[in-house]
Amino acid sequence: MSGVQSRFLAIPAMAFIIHALLMSCAGGSDGVSAVEIKRFDLAAPGYAVLDSTERAAFRDTFQSAADVVASIVSMGEVRHADDAFLSDYASDSKMLYYLPDVERRLGPLDSAEHVIGRAVSNSRTSLPELKWPGIYGAVITYSQSVVVADSVLLIGLNHYLGPDYEPYGYFEPYQRYGKQKRFLPYNVVEAVVSVQYPYRAPSDATALSRMVYEGALAETVLALTGSDDESAVTGYTADQTAWAYGNEAQAWNAMIEKNLIYSTDPAVSDRLVRPSPSTSILHPSSPGRMGRFMGMQIVKSYLDRHPGVSAASLLDSAVYNSPDFLIGSGYSPMPR
Repeated sequence: MSGVQSRFLAIPAMAFIIHALLMSCAGGSDGVSAVEIKRFDLAAPGYAVLDSTERAAFRDTFQSAADVVASIVSMGEVRHADDAFLSDYASDSKMLYYLPDVERRLGPLDSAEHVIGRAVSNSRTSLPELKWPGIYGAVITYSQSVVVADSVLLIGLNHYLGPDYEPYGYFEPYQRYGKQKRFLPYNVVEAVVSVQYPYRAPSDATALSRMVYEGALAETVLALTGSDDESAVTGYTADQTAWAYGNEAQAWNAMIEKNLIYSTDPAVSDRLVRPSPSTSILHPSSPGRMGRFMGMQIVKSYLDRHPGVSAASLLDSAVYNSPDFLIGSGYSPMPR
């Protein structure tokens, strides 16, 4: 057993159960009730030493999350986390490696729980058909930081330990920057919305349609969370945000000159909106996801012209696929 593992397992197993089960949904200063992130990551390592009554209590709280974890760990071969799986998983070396650092670096998740709670509260009026899954903290040793499966959302808490976290050293700088605790609640809200309102494109969909969808999705996340911090949904540093605004008109003109906005090639859309070191299709100094950034500006321009419209209503495929949307937005950035 490694030093990391022994240091972790020295803590009494029932401490993890108690910690997880006592997490409350306390209200914040604005009266919004926080949404509990149930800590499967804390409870799972103690499973092997629980008695039958304690195991039943564990299953009452975590069975649905455990089933998703089993599917991830087994690459889809195991869909139900039975007693044998959970006992084995309790000593999984990959999971145990991260847990001390999750506790030390993340600390309490109350601020994230409050942001998510605000999104749930706001969605009741602005997006009433949105269904919120149960939310669980876990260790996910694969590339996804957030996994949504039916009525369960798993947050890979080991993906939010800070850009300076040594095991992240092999990631590119833009990826490391995104591994911050402050991004966690916005990633969760975006995952919930995007799964239930995915991008739906006809065969002749343009890059502009994808940009508008990305802009509507990002603006919906900000509206639900009550935030005006665009970096929460672009992942930009302050310097990247300054570059994007300072070169917005030039980037838009480059899109037009290169006939990108009306391209029907999905690869072009991906290069404009996917996270990446840069949007090189526009300019080598451009931050990644300039298509999302500009989609947000188009959507904001549209909302300014149509004050009775919400960002969430723009998630309708008939809206973002409409060839008239750009005209309706009046978007025409001026050089700065």
